[in-house]
Amino acid sequence: MARGCDGLHGDDGVEVDRPVHVRKGFRSAAELLEDDRRGQPTLVDVQQQEIGGVGVEAIDDASPLVRGAAMDVALLGQIDVARRAGVLTLLLRGGPRGGVGDVEDHRLVGLQIVRIDVFTIFPGLVDSFCAESLLGKARGSGLLDLRTHDLREHTTDVHRTVDDAPFGGGAGMVMKPEPIFASVEAARPPRPLFLLGPGGRRFDQAMAHRLAAMDGFSLLSGRYEGIDHRVREHLVDEELSVGDVVLSGGEVAACLVIEAVVRLLPGAMGNEASPVGESFGPSGLLEEPHYTRPAEFRGWVVPETLRSGDHARIERWRRAQALHRTLRYRPDLVDAAGGLGEVEQRLLEEFPPVTYP
Repeated sequence: MARGCDGLHGDDGVEVDRPVHVRKGFRSAAELLEDDRRGQPTLVDVQQQEIGGVGVEAIDDASPLVRGAAMDVALLGQIDVARRAGVLTLLLRGGPRGGVGDVEDHRLVGLQIVRIDVFTIFPGLVDSFCAESLLGKARGSGLLDLRTHDLREHTTDVHRTVDDAPFGGGAGMVMKPEPIFASVEAARPPRPLFLLGPGGRRFDQAMAHRLAAMDGFSLLSGRYEGIDHRVREHLVDEELSVGDVVLSGGEVAACLVIEAVVRLLPGAMGNEASPVGESFGPSGLLEEPHYTRPAEFRGWVVPETLRSGDHARIERWRRAQALHRTLRYRPDLVDAAGGLGEVEQRLLEEFPPVTYP
């Protein structure tokens, strides 16, 4: 934690240094592991990207913290509730020197790591997509452990064949079970293993949150006409669908699932509050519209409320616009939340909706 750490002492009685800024994101962990001050318990605020020494004591219930160590409860109370999930203890005692990638178990240094294995005949499609933007940063910092597996590496013929004609005849080719079983059994991936296909359970934001709370999971991308049904029966745990649409393969769907999950991990986004107000977040509504500079563009002006500086009124406007947008495009979400209450009705009356196509 950055503020309130001055003058704190470690359990050896030595006053620790003032909090210091470190490189962005989880690179802080890499610097700390290389720091000569190893042996001091340290607290990392992954939102503010700052570190500070803290007093550490053993407590009975250390489930939200690391390996039975905990910072002082009073110190935890100084952290804003909305940011507590982004604050992690980092115990350096006995830790190895080197970067994050040199640590065998990242959880020992306080990082929530998710391992995602993807089985596909086009691993480059997944790997290249996940090398950019937030996913690329998450991989670079060690937050995301992404492992792609080429199913063709487990074929036995010179042509590296992964498909064959369907029994009973018909159009298209079917992916063979042998390479799939062999690849999964060799990798011993984290479970559950999901087959990506149109017939599966619908992937949504609630499921993304559940997967983000796990240590890892795996995805199997199909191609061609389909996959030998014995893979469904005896290998995968569940089938997962990204919507009522047919794709040529599961790689795009795999990338969608990976991004939706990883961006929910503490430290993956620059602001831990970013996912809170998004569509399908805790409010259950679609997100309100956004504006940026210039205040006037081609005669179209940003709503006066957003330029007023009245933060309470701005928050009411945002809530009202989220309600207007949800009622227009996804009224089922409002019904699922129990309908509109008196407060929501007043907000809708106070603020008219912005225009939509």
